[in-house]
Amino acid sequence: MRIGIIGATGMAGQEIYREAVRRGEDAVAIVRDAAKAREVLGADTAVVEQDAFALTAQDLAGFEAVVDAFGTTPDRARTHNELVRQLVEAALAMEESAPRLVFILGAGSLTDPETGALAIEGIRQAPGAEAWISIPEAALEQLEYLRTVDTADWVGISPQMIFSPGKATTPQLGTDFLLTAADGALTPRPAPWQWRSWTSCRNRPTTRPASPSRTPEPDYRRWDGSCPRASKS
Repeated sequence: MRIGIIGATGMAGQEIYREAVRRGEDAVAIVRDAAKAREVLGADTAVVEQDAFALTAQDLAGFEAVVDAFGTTPDRARTHNELVRQLVEAALAMEESAPRLVFILGAGSLTDPETGALAIEGIRQAPGAEAWISIPEAALEQLEYLRTVDTADWVGISPQMIFSPGKATTPQLGTDFLLTAADGALTPRPAPWQWRSWTSCRNRPTTRPASPSRTPEPDYRRWDGSCPRASKS
């Protein structure tokens, strides 16, 4: 399976890339700096050197899945919203040849099991949040936009609250609630990122979303938390 990974040198992107390669997929790093990609991922890394914001439908041709693991600084967080729209528009232009789009979102869209509110509300209360809150807020905006999209085959993956590098652990799938440890703590779980991202590329729905001129298929699958489910919401 040919998988393009935007932001393949980032924390999530490089682990997704490595997992795809480990499983024998034809993984391609889509990055701005090919030399850096080969330094981080290996000299034999397949690379498309292209600014993500310059990607077109032609650039995405031939990929069966494209993972958006793009990351940026807080002051540019909402530029990621533009990239999400750009990829959706490119997929629409490609019609039946469009790849599945896999978006790495944020924990803010998940429900806090203790409060019943979206996790973004608690994140906003964290000390010093004003310096970086634009990133999880933008990720929530991306999901809200994607929920209106029925012209592309997309999947959104939300992590749990704490996401950091570390030794891989047993993957755990959730629903629309934050995942917690047995004691209720929001502890880091590095492994599910690369595993869930790979399975999201692999497990395509049996029907593709309809074009604007046709009635959308009722069983189109989306993933707005951590567990795939059929939904039109």
